[in-house]
Amino acid sequence: MQRRSWPLLLLIALTLLAWPAAAFPGPATAQGCTDEAELVSQELDPASGSLAPEATFTVEWTLRNTGECTWNRDYRLLFVSGERMGSARTARLRTQVAPGATLTLTLDLTAPAEPGEYRGLWRLRGPDGQNFGPELIAEVRVAEGAGLAETGEVTLPEVLVFGGRGGGGSPDDLSFCLELGGSLEQPSLVFDEDDLQYRYANLYLCGFAPGTALTVTVTNPDGDIFFRNDTVGEPVTYVDEAENEYTGTVNYIALRFHARAPSGDWTVHIAAEEGLSLETVLAVPEPLPFQGDPYPMLENWPAAPIDPFSAADGCNYLYQPGDSMNLAGAALPPNATLQLGVYQERLYEGYRVDEMTVATDESGAFLTTYTAPEPGSYSLIVLQQVVPEGFHEDGLRYEMGFEEVSAFSCFTVAAPAEEEAYPLRLALTQGEPGAADVLVLTVATGAGYYPTYNLSECDAAEPAWWPDGEWVIYQSNCGAEDYDLYAYQIDTTFTIPEEEKLIRLTNTPELDETEPHVDPSGLIVYRQAPAGTPLDESGELWVLDGSRGELYDLGLTGRAPAWSPDGSRIAFMSDLEGTWLVYVYDVLEESLWVASERCPTHCRFPAWSPDGEQIIYSVAASTEDLTPSGLWIVSAEGERPRRWLSGPYDRPTWSAQGWIAFTGPNGIYRAKAAARRPSAEPYLYHNTSGPVGAPGWSY
Repeated sequence: MQRRSWPLLLLIALTLLAWPAAAFPGPATAQGCTDEAELVSQELDPASGSLAPEATFTVEWTLRNTGECTWNRDYRLLFVSGERMGSARTARLRTQVAPGATLTLTLDLTAPAEPGEYRGLWRLRGPDGQNFGPELIAEVRVAEGAGLAETGEVTLPEVLVFGGRGGGGSPDDLSFCLELGGSLEQPSLVFDEDDLQYRYANLYLCGFAPGTALTVTVTNPDGDIFFRNDTVGEPVTYVDEAENEYTGTVNYIALRFHARAPSGDWTVHIAAEEGLSLETVLAVPEPLPFQGDPYPMLENWPAAPIDPFSAADGCNYLYQPGDSMNLAGAALPPNATLQLGVYQERLYEGYRVDEMTVATDESGAFLTTYTAPEPGSYSLIVLQQVVPEGFHEDGLRYEMGFEEVSAFSCFTVAAPAEEEAYPLRLALTQGEPGAADVLVLTVATGAGYYPTYNLSECDAAEPAWWPDGEWVIYQSNCGAEDYDLYAYQIDTTFTIPEEEKLIRLTNTPELDETEPHVDPSGLIVYRQAPAGTPLDESGELWVLDGSRGELYDLGLTGRAPAWSPDGSRIAFMSDLEGTWLVYVYDVLEESLWVASERCPTHCRFPAWSPDGEQIIYSVAASTEDLTPSGLWIVSAEGERPRRWLSGPYDRPTWSAQGWIAFTGPNGIYRAKAAARRPSAEPYLYHNTSGPVGAPGWSY
């Protein structure tokens, strides 16, 4: 994941007590004018010719406002498709542009690292969330080897070979550069020849100047070419056992030659931007024979030549939709016809997406091709006979019960890099009240990520998502005795410095800001109360608009506010009538009504349906007992509610994909929302022995 800047909203130091309260104007989506734009001119600098890999360039678009609306900071430039070339996904306009006036937009971009022709497309987006105006296109060509010296190239043929291995990435790696002495006086390539018997090689690039751009090119015996770019870092210092100190640069490159990769001579060439180059040949042997008794197994690997920079076995292969892959099996029944099922993993369940028959030869092996489906995590299962009892939900869900001759493998399909969207995630509170943490779960894989981890010494809870799906907004008292709002960037690659991930949004020692929820334009609604007020009591509802540096008091009393999907309404719970009821506030009309008018006891914790027409909420056991007894759904207009699910379930949330997640006795549950009632018992998605709460789907 590339590092991205937090939007302007969070770059402003927010001191809430200094902001004046103002009447809430409502989101800009209700404006009665139309948005139009035309392209006046486009300039690309440099204007023509090929670019070097990772070269910087600038594109400028001059646009005329041909619509009726005045553009302001609620308008954005949005990346739509193609190659993003290092730009932000979205950026606010920084000035007002009246109808008839022009605006020049400038993007500083970086050419991709690999040769080829690239095209990126951007559009303007209005406050209503709709794109408008012309397609803004930047097209570049990256030449192979551009930027490297074409003349005066110096070849350093000597390659140092030694015994022993290193892990790479630490000053100790410098010891491998010194194995034969004197290698730091000139750029050198070092590797362990003995490793080749295991079909891998660890390369150490020694003695290049800091900041030097390197291109490592590998050619296999069939003539297929693979390459990666690298940059030399700052010098490191190594101290040997005799306390001799050595300082120099070293870069670590790992090559892995999959069992299906060809044996023979693989050429490795390292080219530096100052014209230096190093080259050697790796004699990759045939794979070692299988050790042990054969057992039924499946493999999958790319149908295209296998890249040694990213070679991996079975489950670790990453494909894009439409990629061709080979599926193979071994040690299965000979001369048999078997069934091969492809299952997509969603919320820890496998849903069948494809099924085919495969025929094994006399050795019990088969080979067939397959085309990678839509993005997701997939399992491959071979069975002699499908057991009907293993399927549920109209034959779609497969329970993992194997027969003796079954075999298993898996693979992952990701969206192309230029179209990659943030994965669907579920954020929740995990732990005892007052000593909880925020946990983020990726739905497709079930992988967990903790934005907070406080060893129960303080509280971090009530997570909500920023619209880009990259940041979580939550309440915490870990920085002070009162509760403030924080933002944390989800970094599953662990490459962003810790100090850049966390941003404090509010700092009000005398007030608690809790239960945030964010609308599609980035407005945060939350509960505010005097510091120390019990978290389960009502407070005032406020809206934070950091892009303007303003706060708005809605003049409402309650808690657990939630924006409708279009940002025009807010649902919340309030005990103004003596029992908890669900209210809806129209921010445009400034009107208020009770949505849960026929609530039998307490109605709490509302959440919106994806279309904004319905609200789901939990109902308590009685007016004296807040123990949850089920989930109900009602029209946002307050028509007759209906019971959706009975049982000790609470805190529902409704995803755009049609899932409803909620808390229950053993953790987080989920069920499909399409039917009037769930078609099956709720599925326990996240099992935990401790309390959980406040689940929320990412956008």
